[in-house]
Amino acid sequence: MIIMGIDPGPDKSAYVILDCENMTIRRFGHEDNEAVLVVVEESAVDDLAIENVSYYGPKTSIGATTLDTARWVGRFEDRRATSGKHPPTVLIKNQKVRACMCGQVSVKKSAVHQAAKDRFPRTGGGSCPQKGTKKQPGPLYGMSGPHIFDALAIALTLKETREVAQ
Repeated sequence: MIIMGIDPGPDKSAYVILDCENMTIRRFGHEDNEAVLVVVEESAVDDLAIENVSYYGPKTSIGATTLDTARWVGRFEDRRATSGKHPPTVLIKNQKVRACMCGQVSVKKSAVHQAAKDRFPRTGGGSCPQKGTKKQPGPLYGMSGPHIFDALAIALTLKETREVAQ
């Protein structure tokens, strides 16, 4: 199974295409939303998981960037639906990602990123062997930035919740 996870944003979104069978990253990026639309349309993936905008309670206000992000979630979902016969897009709330990756909702984003990295073998060099170094790359070599690891955690959440359901 191949899953594409997207961490949407108002202007740019991060994505990771994860081959679940051998736990390898086929492609990743943090690009303008229009470019990510093309990746959604052209990528041969079995499932698409997108982090959905959530309601955080009455004391939390939302602004233009949140609304623009929600608009892009819909555009990614629509592009997937109109690009052929595909299963519906899975929208995943951030709370579910945190619970799946770390076992609880009240964790920092850095803990979620580390939990996502920890699901990969420590075969590379350097201080983060999952990423590795140029001389001794790991399975996540080249990946950097919080949004990329958010997208990875979203893809892993779909993978792991599907495995539990089976």
